[in-house]
Amino acid sequence: MRVQILSLLAAWTMLATGEREPLIQGIGDAENAVFSDDGRLFVSGGANVYELTEQAGEVTAHALSAEPCNFTGLAVRTNYLYAVCVAGEPGSAPAYLMAAELTAKPELEQIHRFSIASVPNGISFASDGRLYIADSAAFAGSIVVVTLAPGYPGRVTGEQRWLSGFTFINGLRILGETFYLTDLNTIQSVPIRADGSPGPRRVLASSLTVFDDLLPSEQGLWVSDFLGNRLAHYSLEGKLLEQTDAIFESPSSVTAGRAPFGTADSLIVTEKGSIGELESDQGNRVSVYSP
Repeated sequence: MRVQILSLLAAWTMLATGEREPLIQGIGDAENAVFSDDGRLFVSGGANVYELTEQAGEVTAHALSAEPCNFTGLAVRTNYLYAVCVAGEPGSAPAYLMAAELTAKPELEQIHRFSIASVPNGISFASDGRLYIADSAAFAGSIVVVTLAPGYPGRVTGEQRWLSGFTFINGLRILGETFYLTDLNTIQSVPIRADGSPGPRRVLASSLTVFDDLLPSEQGLWVSDFLGNRLAHYSLEGKLLEQTDAIFESPSSVTAGRAPFGTADSLIVTEKGSIGELESDQGNRVSVYSP
């Protein structure tokens, strides 16, 4: 009995007590979010990528793509926004890398049709300027790297597979020279060696759930627990520090907040809801979570 009580107390101390506040509803299949260097917020969904703007407390979404596509990962480098998408059924339809110069009214354009990545998902730039992409092909997942022409951010010069052997890789973020990623129910790390090749993979944590995206920092890893409808906070070594109640609806990504969309201590969370359902009030939103 004493052991059970201590276990319950330990679980209770790991429960995060923050608050979730909806930011905007109507982002169908909300999937990912990224800030530009100057604080503009972009989110992706099942039909488009949107810039969110705030005026007098009201948040509005502005579509960036003239053509519908199932958008997933987002990344910003210098003055360009990059997005990946699949134009139809994932795994069989064409998949694209798109880019937009961050003018006053950005417009996404196709700059590359993938030949290796079939289900592009999370994306992240390394310090050498190469773009790494999590290819979520079921039971055949991999990390694919795309090279952009120096001085020409809209021109792709190469695509190659960097690391294979994943079950269902999803989120992919970099901290320093180490990638942190989710693969179905695990959180893993992969360092980048000095020659650009992958170092040894480490499984940091696992759980009876499905993880989606993650946010690494020196303070640890915030992970969106898609199946558990919660966020979980782990140390960089994989120790569970805290987790929220099931207050989200299929959280699909987590990003550090910035004014006017929260504070530096808050988190921007996309909530997908039911996959492929773009209209209801179940998910299809972006929220702010304040730990």
